[in-house]
Amino acid sequence: MWKRDVGSGWRKQQRGIQTSSSSAGKNSVPSELNIVLIGGRHGDEPSGKSSVGNIILGREAFRTNTFTTQSVMRQELVSGRQVSVVDTPGWLFYNPLDLTPKLTQLEIQRSVSLCPPGPHAFVLVVRLDSPYAGTGMSAEEHVRFLLSDTVWKHAIVVFTVADKNNMRPDLIRSYSELRYLTEKCEGRFHVLDISDRGDGGQVTELLQKVDQIVQSNGGHYETEEHVSEELKEKERTIRRRAEQRRTHAQKQPTGPPKHIGRTNLRIVVLGRQCSGKSSAGNTILTGGGFKADRRSVQCEVRQGSVAGRHVTVVDSPGWYYNRPLQHTSEMDRLEIQDSVSLCPPGPHAVLLAVPLREAFTKAQRVALEEHMSLLPQSLSIVLFTHGDLLGERSIEQHIEAEGEDLRWLVERCGNRYHVFNNQKRDVSQVTQLLEKIDEMLSGNTGGHCEVDGDVCEKRSARKRNMEERVQTLTRKLTALNPLPEDWSTTPPSQKTKDVLLHGVTLCSPGPHAVLVTVDVKSRFCEADRRSVEEHMELLGHTVWRHALVLFMWGWWLGGRRVEEYIESEGEPLRRILEKCGYRYHVLGGLKWDISEVTPLMEKTEDMVTRNRGHFKRDESSRVTAAAARLSTGLNTGGVMQVAGQTTPSLPEEQSLPNTELDSDLVENEYYTLTHTPRGTCLIINNEIFTVDELNDRPGTLKDQEELRKVFSKLGFEVEVRSDKTADGIRRVLKELGGQDFREADALVVCVLSHGDTGCVLGSDGEKVSLRELTQPFRSRNAPTLAGKPKLFFIQACQGSDYQRGVLLPPPPPSGGQDDTLQEDSVSLHQDEMVPNDADFLMGMSTVEDCKAFRDKKKGSIYIQELCEQLEKRAVRGDDIVSVLTAVNREVGRRRLKTYKQMPEIRRNTLTKTLVLKFI
Repeated sequence: MWKRDVGSGWRKQQRGIQTSSSSAGKNSVPSELNIVLIGGRHGDEPSGKSSVGNIILGREAFRTNTFTTQSVMRQELVSGRQVSVVDTPGWLFYNPLDLTPKLTQLEIQRSVSLCPPGPHAFVLVVRLDSPYAGTGMSAEEHVRFLLSDTVWKHAIVVFTVADKNNMRPDLIRSYSELRYLTEKCEGRFHVLDISDRGDGGQVTELLQKVDQIVQSNGGHYETEEHVSEELKEKERTIRRRAEQRRTHAQKQPTGPPKHIGRTNLRIVVLGRQCSGKSSAGNTILTGGGFKADRRSVQCEVRQGSVAGRHVTVVDSPGWYYNRPLQHTSEMDRLEIQDSVSLCPPGPHAVLLAVPLREAFTKAQRVALEEHMSLLPQSLSIVLFTHGDLLGERSIEQHIEAEGEDLRWLVERCGNRYHVFNNQKRDVSQVTQLLEKIDEMLSGNTGGHCEVDGDVCEKRSARKRNMEERVQTLTRKLTALNPLPEDWSTTPPSQKTKDVLLHGVTLCSPGPHAVLVTVDVKSRFCEADRRSVEEHMELLGHTVWRHALVLFMWGWWLGGRRVEEYIESEGEPLRRILEKCGYRYHVLGGLKWDISEVTPLMEKTEDMVTRNRGHFKRDESSRVTAAAARLSTGLNTGGVMQVAGQTTPSLPEEQSLPNTELDSDLVENEYYTLTHTPRGTCLIINNEIFTVDELNDRPGTLKDQEELRKVFSKLGFEVEVRSDKTADGIRRVLKELGGQDFREADALVVCVLSHGDTGCVLGSDGEKVSLRELTQPFRSRNAPTLAGKPKLFFIQACQGSDYQRGVLLPPPPPSGGQDDTLQEDSVSLHQDEMVPNDADFLMGMSTVEDCKAFRDKKKGSIYIQELCEQLEKRAVRGDDIVSVLTAVNREVGRRRLKTYKQMPEIRRNTLTKTLVLKFI
């Protein structure tokens, strides 16, 4: 329910009960301590989560030589009190939640019920030396949806190191991912050397920080009993269905034993990249020689003796993760199709490799189904790899937990499936697989898969022709190195045309080279060719003399030459190469390597020499007009990039005045944002008030977290100050204003409190004028902030009046209405009334003399809308005034009981345009 941020006249409710309850908890240390360990891993590299649990308990309570697959609780007396630690399965730190297996998700959710009445602290374990991109957002998503956002109030980050020399807390500030996690935990972190288990001091210090968490929260994390019951019911359902599946699989009828006496078996393994295909082949042949540490770029055949039988295994190239068939290059398609012809007269089984380390999503189902169409499907078996991640769970439980998409695949394969633990060379798992293949063949009247000889011969002839053309192409090429948003294939829009024409103006007097990028992981079809030509010809026909094809992600080729990719893609790609004078280069793409870039620069210089200079940009009015229509923010330089299979996504509303764009436009019209971090975002959040006349402000922590989240993504270093008196607010602002801002681009200050006309209130009820908030940051008081944007967002009432609404003339009939925000609001269509003060561009949560509204659970409507618009419009590149205008519009549309709320821009003295973007 919405509650007003009032300045006076409201009594606290049940303050005596709240105070006595919290004070009792805050003055004592729990005699028993419950800790839940959460976190992820980076591929096969553990974060040290289980080791942290062992160090806390002072014994080998958890296994560290295998993956944790189920939540486990262990107890021990530590410094005279009972400490319970729950170790949970880890997710892959670079994966979003929907790629975490459902059984892993259930185990993480179940962890809180293993230490009743609830955990006192959650310890998020992260390796200090592994600040991989996505770590912070992945952790936040897993915590939010598997547990709850309130977990962060009880959480501390433990950064682990395996060498005392690497205990460098300064690294935390150096990496945005690590800073983000500590900010989520309100600045709480601890660095732990997991190699030194005899150092009791670091455990004592960690437990002291945990005790501080308990005291600040007044007790343990509250668990909801109904949630625990729902989880138990879900697990019972999974176990019941898993047992039914197992029983059904065991009762499947088999035909006559035609496999008896079969001494030869031929197997093809199919799957996406990193599915464990090659490792599975090695497991079948007991180290059969497939190279599992790199991508298979061509079909490989290996043979061996297994259980007295001669077994042939064909490993086929994998497609790129979850990409559908239409994006798989023709070269990879041919290899996959040829796999069945490499074990004549045909394979007895096609194994579909599915890794257990990730969830099986709908995108994976579509990709696998489409690639399966390249091979015979009647003799297929699902082969689950990474079987060690199952732990004590059965594969049937995994199938049922994953849901419809995986069940579809298993049933498509006749309910035939098997599990491989490629880390364990266990012959029995191989013999069991061969027995399942034998049973499948017994029910198949045709035996092995028959390969169409004519089709194989046509493919072979095509490959031979391609190899001949590769040799011819190699002689034509003048540049040879052996070793990102998608452009649509539709005609270029006006916005896309403007981007290209504008790009020419950004590298004055003109680009020396135009790079046409082509992704070798994907197909290059006729539609791609048309798209490239249509976009390039916007610059004029002479641009091709300055163009070079840049093949990206060269690592995907493995040991194959790029000429093979060119010829396999056929005429569309060859025509682009021909227009570029057969100039091209390959970049690996996995890591930056100067040895790849240097030859590219040499080829560019050769091209410039032949062309006697740079590309002469069009001086016509269409270039000037295009530049003026675009918002700047593109990097300048001497090389212009044109994507071959890819398109910049541009907002339709983005525009600039139709004036000529000179070379100083970016510097003179836009604030420069280049530092990391961009600057400081200070949040002053008053929730608890010490005077009876003012209510506390439940729901404001939600505002705080949303502000922290969005400004962290925008590149700011977020600091929070809670429950400050009026003098405390002045002191915090004065200290901040006295800092050196030479390494900062901007400042953001957010104040969340009660207020009155022209002021905000401290936790003691005293007033701080709006002028006092900005005074410490004036150019005279903070000279290193001079010329830099300073943003203030105030969530507070500005009086005791209500913002009323007026009726507008009936609009033309239209469909659809916005949702209401309050359950007890009147039944009035939002498009029938607007606030009295709407349509002004005058950041305050409300106009002067009026109240602002806040939901006790969801936070204030102004701050929540502000964060939503900042998040949405950062992608589009809108300036801050446009963002606040959108906030005014959206908040003004809402209805709160019979009242309205109208935010305003109280003060705007910006001298340049400010665009905040994610970094």
